[in-house]
Amino acid sequence: MRLSHIAFLLVGLNGCFSIGIRAQNVDPIDPKSTDFNIEIPPLSLLIDSAYAHNAFVEYRDLDVQVQQRNLKTDRTYWLRNIGLQTDVRYGSFDHFTTNSVEGEVPTNVTLTSNEIRYGVGAYIKLPLSDAVNHRNQDKIGKLEIAKAERMAEIQREQVRQLVIRQYNDLLLKMRLFKIRVRELETARINQQMADKEFVNGVIQMTEFARISGITTGIESNYEITRTDVITDLMILEDMTGMKFKIIQLAPESNENN
Repeated sequence: MRLSHIAFLLVGLNGCFSIGIRAQNVDPIDPKSTDFNIEIPPLSLLIDSAYAHNAFVEYRDLDVQVQQRNLKTDRTYWLRNIGLQTDVRYGSFDHFTTNSVEGEVPTNVTLTSNEIRYGVGAYIKLPLSDAVNHRNQDKIGKLEIAKAERMAEIQREQVRQLVIRQYNDLLLKMRLFKIRVRELETARINQQMADKEFVNGVIQMTEFARISGITTGIESNYEITRTDVITDLMILEDMTGMKFKIIQLAPESNENN
């Protein structure tokens, strides 16, 4: 029983270790760096890249091309009523000739021979339904193209709005993150001072606990905002198919404080 428990514990630890490794690989930011900057390309470039990367936009563009091809096919559909017809036959054919000699009764002579005969002819058909519906079918084809083009424009509008919203949200989270960084630096300085004063008996336990609680809350807000920045960054990269450059900033030294 003890061996089985130990094996189960080792398997569990191994699973936790693997999950931890995968989670760290997902994080594009060095966790040791307190602050960082993200070089975000211009919004117009992000939108163009999102158009090229979005599968729905490509689908709508292909649908426009399909409708254009269908219209060209419909416009040449009437040609099926005009064509050439060939005929090739092989067999025995009789040839009839009349021999006529002056003063005698004409006689008919039949000759049989094996031959290959060819026949070529043109035909024209004028179905009344085609003549009536040709103009209507042409209008329908144009409307289908216009509808497909409009759907492509709507898809681009949706993608553009999503990129704009995600872009501005990332900028907002970055500004909030800078505020959280300054708060965290101040809180850590205050915590260091509180640690020294508590050890020297300058402040009471209640005051030390209050400052520690404030520091813990600020650290939690920092981690939440940091995660929000990473999430928005990864979503925007996925939408545009681009990888943004991340500049890691070394934490500021507090020795002079």
